[in-house]
Amino acid sequence: MRRRGPYGDVMSEKTVTFSIEGMHCGGCVRRVTGALSEVDGISDVRVDVGTATFVTDDDDGIVDEAKAAVAALGFTVTGWQAAA
Repeated sequence: MRRRGPYGDVMSEKTVTFSIEGMHCGGCVRRVTGALSEVDGISDVRVDVGTATFVTDDDDGIVDEAKAAVAALGFTVTGWQAAA
């Protein structure tokens, strides 16, 4: 998927999936969903126990921010992958 950036440039989006350790219930899912939704540049957040998927532009800095947001909740991102 492609979208226009702030200067009219075309930006491609990628879907990122995290594997997350320590999530056990719906409360965990809600907390991770809320934290990822607060990170600028992330959209379409979907979280299940153990995984989180979101859409972002091709900025690896956002992935680092998302990992930090999950870690701040006490969970561990054990792996991640991105697909265009």
